[in-house]
Amino acid sequence: MPKATNTQRQRLTALIKDAPAEIPHFAKAAELLKAFTGLSISGDRQTLKKIQTALDFEPLTEGGQGLKKNILSEAQAKATAGVDGNGWFFID
Repeated sequence: MPKATNTQRQRLTALIKDAPAEIPHFAKAAELLKAFTGLSISGDRQTLKKIQTALDFEPLTEGGQGLKKNILSEAQAKATAGVDGNGWFFID
């Protein structure tokens, strides 16, 4: 896992201080990001749905809104990585 930059640490510290109730939602979504296999379209779509469900709230801070946007865009990219020919999917 790459080390967080100083700016990332500052943003995370501010988010923990300003909106501690949101942290479990972001942590669950970040853990689910690791679950993408790239082997199954339906499996990756289910994982994307789980991430969308975990982040189904309106963040209170600007940092939280940015984090939610980044997680969702990364999840969308991972869920469709093999669809456009740059990955492999088993037929399911």
